Amino acid sequence: MDQEKVGRFIAQRRKNKKLTQQELAEKLGVSEKAISNWENGRNMPDVSLYKALCDILDISIEELINGEKKRHRSPKNSRNKVITGLCIVIIVLFVILSHFWQKFDIYSIEVSGINEAEVIKVATNKTRDIYYYGIDNVNLCNSDGKCHELKSALKKEKTLDSLNNFLKSQYDLGNLEKYIVYDGGTAIYRSSRFTTIVCNTLDGNHDMYFGGPNMAEFLDGEYCGYSKQKIKKFVRTYHILNVDKSEAKNFSEVTLIDNKNNSETVKINSKYDLEVGKYYEFTFTTRKIYTDTISNIFTYSHITSISETDRIGNNQRNDIISANQYEDNVSDLNELDDVTMTIKDGTLTNSEAVIVINDSSDMNNVYGAWFRIDKKINGEYQELKTTGEEYAFNSMAYMVDENNILEMKAFWKVMYGELESGEYRLVKEVDGKYFSVEFII
Repeated sequence: MDQEKVGRFIAQRRKNKKLTQQELAEKLGVSEKAISNWENGRNMPDVSLYKALCDILDISIEELINGEKKRHRSPKNSRNKVITGLCIVIIVLFVILSHFWQKFDIYSIEVSGINEAEVIKVATNKTRDIYYYGIDNVNLCNSDGKCHELKSALKKEKTLDSLNNFLKSQYDLGNLEKYIVYDGGTAIYRSSRFTTIVCNTLDGNHDMYFGGPNMAEFLDGEYCGYSKQKIKKFVRTYHILNVDKSEAKNFSEVTLIDNKNNSETVKINSKYDLEVGKYYEFTFTTRKIYTDTISNIFTYSHITSISETDRIGNNQRNDIISANQYEDNVSDLNELDDVTMTIKDGTLTNSEAVIVINDSSDMNNVYGAWFRIDKKINGEYQELKTTGEEYAFNSMAYMVDENNILEMKAFWKVMYGELESGEYRLVKEVDGKYFSVEFII
């Protein structure tokens, strides 16, 4: 196949159709650079685009491969040419489809088009469904400007591996924001151009969602098989005392103080250009219930925006964290009558366990997914510090069965990492009261 000849042919047919490179690119859902690369013979269009490209240029796939319009020949010669052409097409398709995906190196994700703001299933890959929200198209592009439409790309597991590796690498480089939803390890990646949700729930949901930069907020928790759950939003004002950017590549060590004169040093993404001496309003979202401290806020909540403010003194914003229906109270543990919790035999590891709640109280108690882990240190239990990853619990409600039993998996590796040897307890809550089960690793 003569790429330069094919490129000149594409350029000629495009001009005959009175289309610019940009107009052709928009029709195919690729970049203008990709069209330029084709026409200059630097690379070929992706096979998934052949039919659409040929329809637009009013040519056949055989003519595209040969780089010229088909000449009229005698029936016998024409039949031979057709057979030859089909053989060429089959061989080319086989070679490209056999090797393309293993070698496809993702350089960028391009989101195009805007549709109605709703979730649309666009593809299925084994145990995984692919959804778009508010967009028409997603293309995966390599460094040469060669792009492939996502719906076709995700038919190959190799591409899924490449996509996940690309998202992780972009987060490591500071080009994407990332936070983990505590449901097994669902990851939400966000840039100024797109959001990708990679589901990984305890229930085995591995769906993927693609949309604009605010997709996660608009979906409001209604993804990865969950029904809608409200994200709680609140605003706090902080005075910046010090900013140290030397500790980490993507984060700054920021010392700040709230309107109650509580001071703390926290890690904040370096993309927020905070200046010492100024006041800023931080907008947070959370699903987690926690004690209201600066450290907990920056550990268990997600920053959605930071803006400079002239509010000082009594005018500072200090919203109540509406997700906090109660605060952790160690002294109130195990005060429930007729409610006990144990760990199911054979399920305890340093990463997770299955807990068994026995509730014979006839109170119709409703249990959430929330829990925490305390470790016994010097004879007293203290809540473990988290890994620093952002996460949230799902808001599903659970009740005991007809035998007064409820089994739930507690996967704490995302929150705390793997537990070291020691004495621990797992704490849960129902109706504002706490109960626990002790265990040893």
